[in-house]
Amino acid sequence: MGARLDGLASESIRVMHDRRIPRSKANIDHIVVTPGGVWVIDTKRYVGRAPEKRVEARVRHFGCLLAPCSAAASGGK
Repeated sequence: MGARLDGLASESIRVMHDRRIPRSKANIDHIVVTPGGVWVIDTKRYVGRAPEKRVEARVRHFGCLLAPCSAAASGGK
């Protein structure tokens, strides 16, 4: 998945992998930043029969992860 996403990278599309969430053991597998929005991609590896593929649209705020802390704390102002 990472290599395929890297193929999308350009001047207007940024791709990041395995980003740690501060003060947590969790990570974000892939982040793609485009002019149309930010895509957070969680990948899984299954043995045997793979589950159905699906796309979920969620809006979440990760605090200072994608914006400077001062902007996140003030609501981006």
